[in-house]
Amino acid sequence: MRSGVTTRIGRALDNDIVVGDASVLRHHATIENTNGSYRLRDLGSQNGTFVAGERITEAPLGNGAAVRIGDAVFTFHG
Repeated sequence: MRSGVTTRIGRALDNDIVVGDASVLRHHATIENTNGSYRLRDLGSQNGTFVAGERITEAPLGNGAAVRIGDAVFTFHG
């Protein structure tokens, strides 16, 4: 992911990462890259966004971070 780029995550087909799970909102979260530093931001979802098991509104992401978007589980590789 290039610096200055925001990646959108959600169930809608217009997202960069489409997650086909009913617990994920149409536009659920974003990952922002600023000079190689990544931040995950929840977009006000009811089912939550989690990093390392903790619900977040916004949090830094490191390589190998455990991420949960609604009920969908991922490992972040930046």
